Amino acid sequence: MDTSSGAGSLCVIRHHASGPERIEVTLRDGSCGEGELFVRPLAPGHEHWEPGAPAFIVREEDARGEVAVAECARVSPHGVYLRLLTPWTAVNRRTFRRYGVRLSAELRGSHGGAPAVVQDLSLSGMRVVTAGREPAGPFDVCLALLGHSSCLPCEVMGSRAVPEGWELRLRYLDVSAQSLVLLTAVLDQLHALETHRPATLAA
Repeated sequence: MDTSSGAGSLCVIRHHASGPERIEVTLRDGSCGEGELFVRPLAPGHEHWEPGAPAFIVREEDARGEVAVAECARVSPHGVYLRLLTPWTAVNRRTFRRYGVRLSAELRGSHGGAPAVVQDLSLSGMRVVTAGREPAGPFDVCLALLGHSSCLPCEVMGSRAVPEGWELRLRYLDVSAQSLVLLTAVLDQLHALETHRPATLAA
């Protein structure tokens, strides 16, 4: 299993009852076991690591992202050893397929907010329907993913009038690592439902 981190940014996403926690880390040299990474948090306050606790690792370089699932193997005074449980999965947001959904959301922009319904979802964007006048972007689409609230900045790529109001084709402007992990987990579960198998990336 490839454990190299590349030259880009690296962060760990851990999930708690209060929501996801993003921890920026740097790769350190250390005596690692097979399939392990030795990382050091860049900010204090993240010292409470439990061996065996699951986490997502996200690395980004030149606008490309990769995600892997890991667990805390052991802790040292200088950092944390993370054991990779899956290979790195490239996130190709341009070609990732869309899944039909029906999620309540709110569009929040400079002219206020408007209720909307997300009709399909992918790692590159989404399609939403909103009542009233045609909204102009950019704006945030705020919705709940896996029980966590998330606001995704979007721009309008196309629109058309429909009986319910307006149908908008949206593209993400800048997806954070935290939102990327949540979207990846949601889409994996949608794919699991479609193919009648258990989901493999549950947050």
